Amino acid sequence: PGDIKDLNMYSDNWAVVKAALTAGLYPNIALKQQQLCAHKYGQVKISENSGLVIEEEANDEWFIFDDRNENEIRGVTVVTPLTIFLFCGHNRLPIDYILESNQGNNMNEEASDSENDDPEDANNSIMRLDDWISFKSDSLTIQSLVQLRLKWSVMFLKRLKSPGKPVTQDDEKLVRTLVNLP
Repeated sequence: PGDIKDLNMYSDNWAVVKAALTAGLYPNIALKQQQLCAHKYGQVKISENSGLVIEEEANDEWFIFDDRNENEIRGVTVVTPLTIFLFCGHNRLPIDYILESNQGNNMNEEASDSENDDPEDANNSIMRLDDWISFKSDSLTIQSLVQLRLKWSVMFLKRLKSPGKPVTQDDEKLVRTLVNLP
């Protein structure tokens, strides 16, 4: 423990690299629904120099980008909704970031990403990461993912505060869980 090999343990895992980039590049996030929109900037297009081509019929795809010039984004990478959910936004989210369907919200209009479009489903919740990014799913899934996100945030902040402190077995287990997510 404590050498460069420990720091590079997951450097060959592209999903882990994307998670780190996502956390570091936030709020440089874009979502393709009917059109490609970037967080805080509105409708954008991907630079022709980026080499990334989005199919017209592709929807609900998330992207991170490292540069924006007017309405064009560059350095664009596709990421999963789960990566956005776990690694974007503030580290500590207040409990009111979760909106239950029984609170009278019109979730179809409020959710920017959705796995279940049935407004009649009373077991849905919305998780708001910020004023633009939100996810809708069944309440149990949202609650489980929020718990995972909170555990990660606590561990991350603890490691920032005491980087020389030995990693615990629980920390290692949490990191392995995150690395092995689909």
